[in-house]
Amino acid sequence: MKISSFATDLGLEENGVWVEIGDGASLLIARMGNPKYNEHVRRTAQPYKRQVRNGTMDENLSAKLLNASIAATILLDWKGLEDDKGKEIKYTRATAEQLLGDLKDFRALVVEIATEQQTFRRAEMAEEGNG
Repeated sequence: MKISSFATDLGLEENGVWVEIGDGASLLIARMGNPKYNEHVRRTAQPYKRQVRNGTMDENLSAKLLNASIAATILLDWKGLEDDKGKEIKYTRATAEQLLGDLKDFRALVVEIATEQQTFRRAEMAEEGNG
């Protein structure tokens, strides 16, 4: 196995890549653990440092903070998402945070895409047929 098979595009990891999720919808996803994400998590968890350290943080608060970090730094945009009446859902950070909190399977999809190395592979490798 060539070690280069582990190479990713750091620009895509931080700025995101468009990923089709079906029915004409796409998400702009940055990589989980990118520097902006890590800084956001650190900053938002700071007031709760003692609770985090002691393992006493409320699960709902923990999920809310995680959703805020994902909405701010991982789920950067979308196209083609509609409500149940067929009306387009415009992207805003607040709407992203709400959907991540309300729809556990949507959040799971975002996290899955954001953690897959394949999503962020260098474009030239994919073009060579190695991706």
